[in-house]
Amino acid sequence: MRKIAALIEIKIVLILTILCIWLRGPVGKHFAYAAVAAVIIGWLARKERTQTWKTFFKELPGELGLVNWTLALLGAMLFLGKVAYSKHLLGYVETPEIIAFFFGYLGWGLAQQLLLNGFLVNRIKECGIGDIATSLAAGTIFGALHLPNPVLVPITFVGGIALAYLFLKWRNLYILAIAQVLVATIVFHTISPNLHHNFRVGPTYYTWAPPKH
Repeated sequence: MRKIAALIEIKIVLILTILCIWLRGPVGKHFAYAAVAAVIIGWLARKERTQTWKTFFKELPGELGLVNWTLALLGAMLFLGKVAYSKHLLGYVETPEIIAFFFGYLGWGLAQQLLLNGFLVNRIKECGIGDIATSLAAGTIFGALHLPNPVLVPITFVGGIALAYLFLKWRNLYILAIAQVLVATIVFHTISPNLHHNFRVGPTYYTWAPPKH
């Protein structure tokens, strides 16, 4: 019964999310609100909650040295990306803008991690499959939600698998959100916006146009 309920929740939330992405404007916003409401209602309806707001952030990885090295590596990638693409970025973006993007995107990154891992991964796991299969399923769905963006789809597919697997091992959304935002910052400022269209997905990917200077 729990497996069936989890599958129903996943289908409802995914359908509402897809409608939110592809039906822009006021109609799309209503579907977005409905998707968030469905997640909250499903969580509140559970008598036994294996995941709470506190446990999302309480369980830190034991291998803190690995985490520190990972964050240091991502920071180095950001710095090297800035240097390596200095000719492309010159006159287009400066370091303060990169920092502003990072902190401005942090809230959205945390929200995505709540939906990807806090909801989707937990529900897929309730269907009785292993960690690797759960991670692959979550990454596939996460990548598909970023269609038709040719930059975001492969990144979110691979990143979604990795983040889902790490979440199943350590269940800390802070570190995962920071990792996602660091990667997003690197991609946004090192790949031409003519390719990633300012991270647009759905129909807005086709309607995006570079700003006129």
